[in-house]
Amino acid sequence: MKLVSINTIGLTGAEMLAADLARFPEILMLPGQNFIGFGTRTYRPHDYSGWDADAVFANLAKSHTTRAGRVWAGLTKSMSPAMLDRYDANRHRAEFVALAPTATTTLDHFENFTSAFAHAGGDDRVYERFGFFGFNIVFSADHYPDFLDRSVVLDFVNPIDFWLANLGQRAVWNNLQAMRFWLVNMLVVRRWAARHPQHYLAVNVRDFVADHEGQVAKVADFLGMPVPTGQVPDGFLSYSPAVVQATERIADDVRAIYSGWAEFELASTFDDWADEFLSLAGVDPLLDRFEKFWNTTSHTNLDWVGPVADEIVEKLVIFSGATNAANTSRWFYHDCFQLNSDDWKNPRGTLEHYLGFLEDEIVLPSMAAHVRIVICYLERVADNITKRAYSALPIRQTSLYRRLLEQRGNFARWDMTDKFTELEDRIDDADAAMEKFF
Repeated sequence: MKLVSINTIGLTGAEMLAADLARFPEILMLPGQNFIGFGTRTYRPHDYSGWDADAVFANLAKSHTTRAGRVWAGLTKSMSPAMLDRYDANRHRAEFVALAPTATTTLDHFENFTSAFAHAGGDDRVYERFGFFGFNIVFSADHYPDFLDRSVVLDFVNPIDFWLANLGQRAVWNNLQAMRFWLVNMLVVRRWAARHPQHYLAVNVRDFVADHEGQVAKVADFLGMPVPTGQVPDGFLSYSPAVVQATERIADDVRAIYSGWAEFELASTFDDWADEFLSLAGVDPLLDRFEKFWNTTSHTNLDWVGPVADEIVEKLVIFSGATNAANTSRWFYHDCFQLNSDDWKNPRGTLEHYLGFLEDEIVLPSMAAHVRIVICYLERVADNITKRAYSALPIRQTSLYRRLLEQRGNFARWDMTDKFTELEDRIDDADAAMEKFF
C-alpha cells in the first residue's frame, strides 16, 4: 500500500481531514492521532533498527494522556465506547508480530501496524493506500529513504489568526512567539512542497469550511480516486461547523489584538511573499539548520522556536521592510505582562494602575493566556488601591472586570477557579480600603 499522510504543525483541526479520508473505500485510515512518539521524544523521526517486533508495536501503540486522564494522542483517541469494547489490543499485537518479518523500513512498520489493526477487527480487504495523522511529517520525511517512492502529503493549513485562536482554546501560549513558530514551519513546508509538487496538496481550513465537499473532491482528484459517498466511520471526529464557527469568533479577536504587528501581518500575507523569500541567498542553509535543530531537540513548545528560527524571522522582517504599528491590546498583553507555556500559571508584569477608558480598547478573547493576564492586571490594581485608596475606582465597575465575568464558564477548564477566588478576595480588600473615602 501507498501512504497518504496528513501534515499538521499542531492543533490545526487535522482530525477533520482524517475523517474525510476514512470515507474513501480505497484508503485504510488509522483512527486516532498516531505515531507521534519515538522512545522518549515526540514529533521526531522514528528509527527501529535493532528493535524486536513487540517493542516496535508497544511504541507505535503508545497513548498519550492529559493530567485528567483523557487520551490526546493514540489509536483510541476518538473511539466510541462501543468501538473501544471491540478493540482487541492483544490480537492487534499478534497480527503485527506476524507481519513484522516483512518490514525493512519505518514506513513498513507504519503500514504493518495499520494493516494489523484492520485484521484484528476482521477486515481483510485489499486497500490502495493506508494513512494516519499525527505530526508535521514533512520535518521527518527526509529521514525515510522510501518516503517519496510510496507517500503523498496532505497538508491541513490554518491561517495565522485561525491557528492562534485554535491554540488558545487548548492551552496557554505566548502568541508573539507562537506566530514565529507558524512562520518558520510554514516556510519549511512550503520549500518541501516546491521540491516535491507531485507529492503534496494543501487543504486550507477556510476553504474546507466554505466548500467541504468541493475540497473532498479536490483531494479525490489528487489521489486519483472517486469522490467518496459513505459516512465517517467510528473512531474519527466528523467536521463540526459549530466548533469552527466558535474558533472563527476568537480569530476575530486575535486579529484585533495583533493587527499592526509586523510578523502577524507577514503571516497574514504569507502566500504573497513566501516564494520570493525562499529564493533569497542564505535562506536554504538557515532552513536546513532549523530542521536539524528541531529534529535533535526534544521540546514541544509552540511558543519557543529557538535562535535559528529567530534569525530566520528577523531576516524575513528586514526583507519585507515590515514595521509595527501601535495597538493598545498588544501593548497590554505583551509589553505590560509576560506569560508563556513554560510558566503558564504565573503571568508577570509591572502594570498596577487602572487604565481608565483604555480598558475599552483592550480586546478580551476567550483564550486562557489573555484571561490569566487580565486577572493578573486586576490583582495588581487591587493591591495598588489597597495602598492608595484615596484615588481609586471600584474594580467591579471596570470594563475588564465585567468582561472577565463573561468568561467564568471556562475557568474550570482552564484551571483558573482558585485564581479567580484569590482575585475576588483582593478586590474585597481594595473595596474595604476605599470605604473611608466614600
